[in-house]
Amino acid sequence: MEAVSSLSGGLAHDFNNILTGIMGSSSLVEKQLRENQMDRAKIEKYMSMILDASVKAAATVKRLLTLTRKTELNFAPLDLNRSLENVTEICLNSFPKSVAIEVKPYHGPAVVSGDAGSLEQVVLNLFVNSSHALTTMKGPDETQGGIISARIGRHYANDSFCRANPEANKGEHYFALSVQDNGCGMDNEILTRIFDPFFTTKEKTGGTGLGLSMVYNIIREHSGIIKVYSEKGTGTTFIMYLPEY
Repeated sequence: MEAVSSLSGGLAHDFNNILTGIMGSSSLVEKQLRENQMDRAKIEKYMSMILDASVKAAATVKRLLTLTRKTELNFAPLDLNRSLENVTEICLNSFPKSVAIEVKPYHGPAVVSGDAGSLEQVVLNLFVNSSHALTTMKGPDETQGGIISARIGRHYANDSFCRANPEANKGEHYFALSVQDNGCGMDNEILTRIFDPFFTTKEKTGGTGLGLSMVYNIIREHSGIIKVYSEKGTGTTFIMYLPEY
């Protein structure tokens, strides 16, 4: 809910744009009918614009309802590529224009066993954190904006992987979804506490400190691993590893 709240301004702007298109097209249809012009081609064009805008609005609402649902985890095979696509679409319509998003999905199906809504909450929170690191958490003299890069890869849990990730099951394959930004970054003191409940550095944005705690718990409930790498003034990378289905 904290992440969705952070998107509310952008989403309101996006919905206003959709409604403007619907109302404008409706007015043009009304004008055609009132003046008895009945230009079939124009009316069909305006009605198509109304339908397209309505479908876009309905899809956005559906995704938001999925992200905010309060139900028990429902595990099923899902493709991380689709989860990343859904969240990216919401963020592209909501983040400041100074924030660019680059996405590189896995070249084939990236199927894991998971709860779609919960995993999309995780990805959304990571995107929102990166957006804040690129904008509201920067100093007044720093340039606003930057790049968020998200990608999905596949890893085999060999000896080297297991040494770096002791929680991994040797011999299994994992899909890794990473979210990287070139924002303000974090020092080592903050890094040691970022998954603690109620710990937050978002004084300007009023964070509750529960977002990353929720992310950590969801990933653990999916038998996954989450890592974070950051450097002050350089940026941050979160990587979540989930067992292949």
